[in-house]
Amino acid sequence: MRKLILVTGASGFVGRAVSSQLKLQGLSVINHARSAAEGIDWVADLGDPHTMSGPLPSEIAAVVHCAAAIPARTNAFERDNSVASAQLAALLAQISSLRRIVHISSVAVYKRPSSGRWIISEDARLVDVGDSGTDPYARSKRASELALDDLTHRRADVKITHLRPSSIYGRGMIKSTLLPVFVAKALRQEPLTLQGPRNYVQNFVHVSDVAELAAALVLDARAPSIINAFSDDTYRLSALAELVRSGLGSLSEVVDNANDASAPEAVFVNVEAKRLHPRFRRLADNLLDAA
Repeated sequence: MRKLILVTGASGFVGRAVSSQLKLQGLSVINHARSAAEGIDWVADLGDPHTMSGPLPSEIAAVVHCAAAIPARTNAFERDNSVASAQLAALLAQISSLRRIVHISSVAVYKRPSSGRWIISEDARLVDVGDSGTDPYARSKRASELALDDLTHRRADVKITHLRPSSIYGRGMIKSTLLPVFVAKALRQEPLTLQGPRNYVQNFVHVSDVAELAAALVLDARAPSIINAFSDDTYRLSALAELVRSGLGSLSEVVDNANDASAPEAVFVNVEAKRLHPRFRRLADNLLDAA
């Protein structure tokens, strides 16, 4: 691919990894961010079109849309996910050279049952953006998908893949979520406290795997429209605490304050992703990346 690849949110955790991976493959990248910074080529607050520093380059061939609001940082989901993605879609509709979009979405777009076994494959049930009872973040990510899908419906020459990762970890991640909190406490030899439903499970995927998958999808016009970026690392709370404790050689005590409240037990299906990316990094080998 000789033309430019736009990476939105290139100053963020996932966007930086995606941009670096594309450049490692010798591709030409234009980096976007909300604020000016070293290495950023196009400054634009996609939630506010009046802040754009200049027009979107017209020779873009592909986009990896990483820019997003996430719960650990903000609650401006409507503005920074739904509205921003719709604004991006409107801008991209004018780019005649555009052929490919890869959207970094989220596992949150799948509708969570109240209990029972929850099989999360690419055809699992999705949240309803019109349901006010649904988590606002989940609604905003699904709305982002629909806004970009609308562009591809109007432009038959543009293909899209929504890459839906589970919990992304790696160097530069936000430190307030479950995994980095456990890692930090284990390194300090502090107790690891289990809280919430005892049967809650979480899948962890390394940011480098997400970036490598995104790069592969940019170059594959025949890729499916949806791929779950899940690894083989799915853990219950107690198993995760033990992995962190033993993996770091910590003497931390595990304190079980979990409860028996009903919660769905997710099964993360990653068959499609493994066709493009056969080997995911093991959490056990990369715990310090969450430090």
